[in-house]
Amino acid sequence: MTVLDDMSESSLDLLFAALDYALENAAIAPEGFVPFAFLDRADGSRDLTRFVADGDLTDSVNAGRAALATVPAGTTAVALAWDGYLTVDGNRSEAVFVEAHQVGLAKSALLSQRYARTDDTVEPMGNPALQGETDPLARTATPT
Repeated sequence: MTVLDDMSESSLDLLFAALDYALENAAIAPEGFVPFAFLDRADGSRDLTRFVADGDLTDSVNAGRAALATVPAGTTAVALAWDGYLTVDGNRSEAVFVEAHQVGLAKSALLSQRYARTDDTVEPMGNPALQGETDPLARTATPT
């Protein structure tokens, strides 16, 4: 069993919406897109935030993780996405990554989706793969 088995259908929907949106962003930004987060609330609303930090991609992803550590009350799930590279069986390819967390669970899930770039499009390679479980993105909620 993995954390994916413990996530609700709506949290899994958020994860795959972030994965799809990350692939869309990768298609329009060959140099890499600005990391972003989706935040879902119990009322069905969803927010999108982008994270730009001085420095490199790692700094922007870390800024996203820091921002998501405390979420507004009523948040049900969060997902942080970025563009990068993944090596599988010695072959390096471009990939998007999504770290998703259902508020209240002890772990987050880190998924990747490799892709091939052709002209102005990207084509997914294989299926999304669980890269592992991480500490929860959202650790506390602020009162409303």
